Amino acid sequence: MGVIAGWMITDHYGKQGSQELRQEAEKLRRLITLILRGLEEAGLVEYNQDERGEPVAIHFKRLVSDVISVADNVEVNLESRRREGVDTDAPAEQN
Repeated sequence: MGVIAGWMITDHYGKQGSQELRQEAEKLRRLITLILRGLEEAGLVEYNQDERGEPVAIHFKRLVSDVISVADNVEVNLESRRREGVDTDAPAEQN
């Protein structure tokens, strides 16, 4: 008699615990889906769903931002090419 009562009590609490666990898992699935949708709308991830709408693949986008600056220093020296005996239309000689 005690064995049967023990089995019934164990069976009852086992089923109750299993049901609570399934409910909690379903809540977590919904929460994960909501988080993924928010991240996708923000442009941070892309994810694929199966036929039941559950996420099966997640691709995290890597945002890259950097500050780029370019600086240059140019010096210009102007010399008059007008000298006696020098053709001003001819290209200057290079050394």
